[in-house]
Amino acid sequence: ARAARSTFILLAPRPRRMASKAICAGVGIPMMAVGALIAVLWSPAAADLAGTVEFVGGTIGILGAVFFIAGLFYTSEPVMR
Repeated sequence: ARAARSTFILLAPRPRRMASKAICAGVGIPMMAVGALIAVLWSPAAADLAGTVEFVGGTIGILGAVFFIAGLFYTSEPVMR
């Protein structure tokens, strides 16, 4: 019975305390890039709606930064201390 218990412990996954690369690189960085491109490149093209386009691009960029920071603190298992 003891051998089976130790085998389970060896096979159990260790809790990870590292950033989620999928959230940071897959969501956060592209959202920041798209937000910046919208705010910088599209707003001069739409002169009458420049303020609104800059606001939307800035909001997308800020949300990308929030997702990026959230990905840094993400863990697959909750940290209980």
